[in-house]
Amino acid sequence: MTSCQYIYFLTIRGVILDAQTNEPIADAPVGATIIIEGQIVGQEPAVDENGLPVGVPSDAIGAFALTVTTDMKLARPDRVQLIIVRDGCERRIMVEINEDTAQFVDDEDGPAMLEFTGAILVPPCEQPP
Repeated sequence: MTSCQYIYFLTIRGVILDAQTNEPIADAPVGATIIIEGQIVGQEPAVDENGLPVGVPSDAIGAFALTVTTDMKLARPDRVQLIIVRDGCERRIMVEINEDTAQFVDDEDGPAMLEFTGAILVPPCEQPP
């Protein structure tokens, strides 16, 4: 008998801006880690082990959309860690999810999309690569 494993998806959308200039950050690979009650339940890297982009980079206005997969039915995450790679530097930004920071769009299986309500401000690297 073959066991069946379900794969669930959560699409995350938002806009990334430079924290110093408020300018959009274009062409930056974006990844994410989904956290529920302190447990990592899904991850999508920004780059692979060779430093090559894995997903679609942010566009000209800093907008991004990425899909994180998990093998469990997702509840609403309480935190999402965004991973942004810019000029060879990786920045990790933890976002607490609440009604002020994000909105959910649900389907019959639960949350299908998480959209940040405000821009994510990305600080500069402490040391250039």
